[in-house]
Amino acid sequence: MTISSSKNLLNALQKGTQRTEISLYLRRFKERGIVAFDKVLAIPSDDRITSLVKDEKTRYALLIAITASLKSAFNSVNLSNGMNEDQILDLSDLIIFQSEQDNLSLEDVLLFLQRFVAGESGKLFNRLDIPTFFDLFEKYRQERHEKTLEIREEQHANFKALGRDHYTNSASNIDKNIDASTIQDLLKTIIDDRTGTNDDNRENEV
Repeated sequence: MTISSSKNLLNALQKGTQRTEISLYLRRFKERGIVAFDKVLAIPSDDRITSLVKDEKTRYALLIAITASLKSAFNSVNLSNGMNEDQILDLSDLIIFQSEQDNLSLEDVLLFLQRFVAGESGKLFNRLDIPTFFDLFEKYRQERHEKTLEIREEQHANFKALGRDHYTNSASNIDKNIDASTIQDLLKTIIDDRTGTNDDNRENEV
């Protein structure tokens, strides 16, 4: 099957689609082998984990898909002191639960796991537990967060350049790769700046 969206990706993982097909899909979110966070952040909110898990069947499918992906990644690094199946299942559940903090997608999880397997996330010293995993995952999420702020600053500057009288018409000037929730955040940023209530936290990110 040809993977063209987050939902296709979930179906592919459920059906055990060959790794090469999944890797080809994930390449669209990279540039020169490095994660292009602007492309990841352009994934529509409706296709991200927080929205997908609203349906119980889809939540279960996500849990199984993430669990299988974690097992595969952990087997690839040959840890002598790793996690058992129950711990990996708990980890999958925690990833889904925490995904709301910065509106993660399934693609985020898999892109991080590719970095993890390649040894680009940090040293493991031959052991891995849930806290250690999240320490490594946090580095990826922080890079993603920094790119979110960069995009917001660029779009904010564009809004300012349009002038005070162009607020209602400025949505058409926003980069089409940024989804609707980002546009709302940008408008909120401008309003908050004017009222002195701007908050740079990571909740409901893009």
